[in-house]
Amino acid sequence: SLDVDAVRALVERRVRESQASSSTTSCSMALKGFELATKDALCALLCAATSGAVRSLNISGALDALEASDIISAFATTAWEVDELSLASRRELFARVDEDDVLGFMRALVRARRINMSKCNVTCAAATALARALMEENPLRRCESVNLRDNGVGDRGGRELRRACDANGDIVECIVTNNSVMASEDVEGIREACHKNRRASLTRAALRRRAASGNLLEALSLRKMDLSDLDVPVILACIDQDCSVTRIDVRDNAFTEMGLRALLDALRIHEGAERVVSINVSGNPGFGTVAARELVGYAAANYVRVNPCAEALKVCLTDI
Repeated sequence: SLDVDAVRALVERRVRESQASSSTTSCSMALKGFELATKDALCALLCAATSGAVRSLNISGALDALEASDIISAFATTAWEVDELSLASRRELFARVDEDDVLGFMRALVRARRINMSKCNVTCAAATALARALMEENPLRRCESVNLRDNGVGDRGGRELRRACDANGDIVECIVTNNSVMASEDVEGIREACHKNRRASLTRAALRRRAASGNLLEALSLRKMDLSDLDVPVILACIDQDCSVTRIDVRDNAFTEMGLRALLDALRIHEGAERVVSINVSGNPGFGTVAARELVGYAAANYVRVNPCAEALKVCLTDI
């Protein structure tokens, strides 16, 4: 059981050990095997984690000794910030708690980029409060991902979460698996909205990276961005939004032959894609397939069309 002093000492030790073993200035911290004794201990943990640059804080299982109202109050009244926060498996977290307090709690939680509230008995009212927090203007809001797996979210909460995902383009993941009373159309709507938001976020990131390089002659880099067969629209959006893109680098992603075939088919009919003269797909599961070779051949043909010279194919085939 951790009191205030023990919490501070633990965070200090974990941060020091992490910095000694790696070059990073931040660390991940889990309280597995520990239990927070009081609300003050939780407040001290949040403050120490923030000042100690704890990137990820997992307190699943460490909150069982605290009243739900004290947990909610601690998060709502303490100045804290971490990238990832897990409160998973704190049962009855929202039982017998005032709705205004729940809203204040959700407004605080969205400071984290990733939130895990699986198995916390999240109710419809709590999900609605979260949706409201995700849609409100809030300069401290950074939330991109919410895990609400295995809760009690119903129709009303599902509708509000879907509306939040549609309205807030920052939400790229909202997991609502095993909320059995949610309408199937809302579950599907949330999934589709998150896919759309994720693709838009990846597009922005790729274009920012290109602009920051200061060299528009370089290939548009989508390397190691965890792209899958469903992410062909990201490449097309980059072509649409940056007319200087002529070379594309999608190395080291998860495109299979099916995804590369879909990309080829999309480029063939996409306005503006005829200026793409180089596509590097190495490091994908589909590399070396017929679709990959045809994709590189498509780019080579564009190069010949734009640069009719004997060296055209030699230049493009370096990407095979």
